[in-house]
Amino acid sequence: MGQFRGFLGFAAVAIALASWVGSVRPAQASLNVCNHSSRVTYVAVGYSLGEGRWQSEGWLLLSQGQCGTVVPGNLEPGSYYYLYAADKDEDRVWQGDTGEQWFCIKPETDFRLVFEGENCPDAETARRIFWEIRVRGTSHTENLVD
Repeated sequence: MGQFRGFLGFAAVAIALASWVGSVRPAQASLNVCNHSSRVTYVAVGYSLGEGRWQSEGWLLLSQGQCGTVVPGNLEPGSYYYLYAADKDEDRVWQGDTGEQWFCIKPETDFRLVFEGENCPDAETARRIFWEIRVRGTSHTENLVD
């Protein structure tokens, strides 16, 4: 009889676990970054708001082996996003190599900036070159590697 109760307890736990797993929703489509480098990284994203206006946001902190979302929700296939990533002291930087697409950032604090033209919004901001990503579907993942 004791073994039967043990089995019932195990079965109850298994059923509860199966119910919980069945209720977990699949991840929503989004723009994600995975850190496969040997460093803790900080990630910023930039994108067009249209009519010559741009927005940049940061920082998403990613430990080694960690992934995170920089733009939640479905992406528009064919749209462009821009990313910049660095370790804490900017000893290692992942950035664009053309020098053409820069965005304003706040190196020391989290930020969300809207700007237009050649100037950043204030003296606490700096310009960095971001790399361009053209998304092909409603979800996209970029990987940071050494």
